[in-house]
Amino acid sequence: SHTSNLATVSNCDSVIVTNVIMLPTYSITEAASICSGEDYTFPDGTIHVGILTDESYTSTFVTVGGCDSLIVTSITVNPLPIVDAGTSFSVCEDETAVLTATNPNGAVIAWDNGVTNGVIFTPIATQTYSVTATDNNGCISTDDITITFNENPDAAFSADPTFGCAPLLVNFTNASTGSPVLCEWDFGDGQSAVGCGAINHTYTISGQQTVTLTVTNAAGCGSTLIYTDYIDVYDQPIADFSV
Repeated sequence: SHTSNLATVSNCDSVIVTNVIMLPTYSITEAASICSGEDYTFPDGTIHVGILTDESYTSTFVTVGGCDSLIVTSITVNPLPIVDAGTSFSVCEDETAVLTATNPNGAVIAWDNGVTNGVIFTPIATQTYSVTATDNNGCISTDDITITFNENPDAAFSADPTFGCAPLLVNFTNASTGSPVLCEWDFGDGQSAVGCGAINHTYTISGQQTVTLTVTNAAGCGSTLIYTDYIDVYDQPIADFSV
């Protein structure tokens, strides 16, 4: 309290006693933890967007008594876990694949589309796969990889004729589908040829010959067709008579 002594016009004392009540100023400190790049809303409604480093912020309020009330918020930014899905690649029909994410922080790994990390599976279509890494702070990182699915070409061929006497000239018709760019023939007699158009071959040795055609498309995918004992080559008859 404080006493004010005043003199009136009549030189009499006038006394004013003032009681001063000190209203408290409130100030508290709070801590918060977020993941790198997250937004944070402070107690006064202020939003900081995409926070990347530790920071402090003071929220100021006015109490009913007109005094400031302070809340100091200290933000700790936790780094995101590191995850690498790998490099996109291609597979051929019926081939298997394995997706193994690189995860040096030891976070929990989860793939979508039914894939398990490090486990073999068989793709059936071109697909982008996403992997999610979640660490002990609840921070999450994702990465993607695309597996391109390529169908195999279908090897098919016919021959005319399929039997006859040596030397036997056989015309092979390539009926393969799936846009092969490489066609490799094995005629079964130790001879071979390369070509995706019409092919002919002369058999000079008698016997049954197995013919194999392997076709490969631009994606490197292939298929093989084998006709066992397909060409039957006879020796020339020898004319002979006696009298």
